[in-house]
Amino acid sequence: MVDDGHEGKPSGQLDELHDGREGPRGQHVHDRHLPVRGQGEEVGAPGDQQDRTAQRRRCDDTGSGGVREGADAPEDRVVGDGRLLVREVTESPSQQRHPHRARRHVEGTGVGLARRHEGSVTAGDGTARPASYSDRVSDDARLRATTTEGVVIAAAIMVMNVTTYGLTVAAAHLMGPVGFGEFSAVMGILMVLNVLALGLQATGARRVAVSGDGGRERVEHELRRAALRGGAGLAALTLLAAPLLRNVLDIESWLSLVGLAVAAGVLTVVGALAGLLQGEGRWRPLAAVFVAIGVGRLGLGVGALAVHPSTAAAMVGVALGTLAPLAVGWVSLARGRPARPPLVAGEAGHRRGLVSELAHSTHALLAFFVLSNIDIVIARAILPERATGLFAGGLIITKAVTFLPQFVIVIAFPAMARRGVGAERAHALGLVVVGAIGVVATVGVLVLPGLAELFVGGSAYAPVTGTLWLFALVGTVLACVQFLVYGSLALEHPRAVWVEWAGVALFAVVGLTAIDPTGLVVDRLWTVALLAVLLAVVLLPRARGVSARRRARSGRPRR
Repeated sequence: MVDDGHEGKPSGQLDELHDGREGPRGQHVHDRHLPVRGQGEEVGAPGDQQDRTAQRRRCDDTGSGGVREGADAPEDRVVGDGRLLVREVTESPSQQRHPHRARRHVEGTGVGLARRHEGSVTAGDGTARPASYSDRVSDDARLRATTTEGVVIAAAIMVMNVTTYGLTVAAAHLMGPVGFGEFSAVMGILMVLNVLALGLQATGARRVAVSGDGGRERVEHELRRAALRGGAGLAALTLLAAPLLRNVLDIESWLSLVGLAVAAGVLTVVGALAGLLQGEGRWRPLAAVFVAIGVGRLGLGVGALAVHPSTAAAMVGVALGTLAPLAVGWVSLARGRPARPPLVAGEAGHRRGLVSELAHSTHALLAFFVLSNIDIVIARAILPERATGLFAGGLIITKAVTFLPQFVIVIAFPAMARRGVGAERAHALGLVVVGAIGVVATVGVLVLPGLAELFVGGSAYAPVTGTLWLFALVGTVLACVQFLVYGSLALEHPRAVWVEWAGVALFAVVGLTAIDPTGLVVDRLWTVALLAVLLAVVLLPRARGVSARRRARSGRPRR
């Protein structure tokens, strides 16, 4: 039974509930209440450090020594009023083995990495000694949960990419070369316009991740409003630019551009909804949104092409298909949300206003989009037509490897944004995982060049088969750069975007000197590798600095 008679007691007050109860094998169980200021945070007000030190000492009224540690140690609970129920099991004298160690668990419902802290517990005489506790369940359980989440998101992203590729293949077969060229041009414009949706997703995920329950509602309201306005504005701008786009791209039907405008506007709102789900750590609903994006686009796009094989019909289908992820995201957010304790003062702050942060996020992702696509522009400018085609075939491998570890970014981004004890680890470990996935893919291409050639397009691309592993290696480094770009958004780094543009400029200058596809891909590799190193040098010290300041506020030494 839990006694809730805690009103009127000062911050950090311990409420003794059951003192000296008999537990298994002669143990004595002590239950206490401890207010929780934030997930994984020190308890009590910042000015109550001395009182907290005394209050968190172990009370041993029986005169016996240690506190049992291991499977038999009962776990603490975060009860409904936000206080921490601390349960200590005191061994009988004959069972004492570790008289100066205590193990506690904080069981919360928020999403985040486990954090360990140094504190103290109080003895009956008021003397102090160090103690430690964990605000999560075991590392094994946490690893299993993270692995499951990663598999779910990875599978959803794979479905989204495969279905998008399926629409491309279907359009190529149903429309023929002339019609497919027009369709590809319009879809390329949609990809550029989708940068705003990605910016909203990153901004929403970061803001929700660093907000408590109260702040989360405000963030959701602001982001929904910004998404609706941004989506409507983007659709309007696309329609205003329709005459220019029609003339430049030689689009046959105005309906194609109307479908483009509607799809761009709706996907902008979908990006915001996905960001809210990502920041809350609601991975299965987020995975459902990703699947709905691909399945809706494929199903309605191919259906429209079956009725009338034209770009106009295809874009109408694509526009209608965007309503599926919109409905999934909207319904998912309307349902119950996971509870999250309030954060420590100062941790939920934002360096920029919403509009300013959204502009910065979109700018950074646009820079990465240009960086990841400038190679084909350079190839088109300097290489013969056939050589350009061979280089474009190799880029299929590059794109596949670049976006293969995208699920790591989705899972790690909220943890990087929270700037808690695990933020530095999320930055470093996530980068290692992304790099490892890319290296495995590169080795696979190197060992199985025939399969890679088949993936690219068959024997027609045999002249570049021997260098496809270089294209895979470029994709690996680009994947690392993409992770670092999202890391800069999580840290709200103001200047990392200019490092990206420097990388674009460097390759634009160096790439123009290439004389064949192999020389161009080699230039691409070393320039993007240099960019990755520069971004890591810029970002990782900042992540360590944030974690150090965070530890200084909590008074906890680094482990």
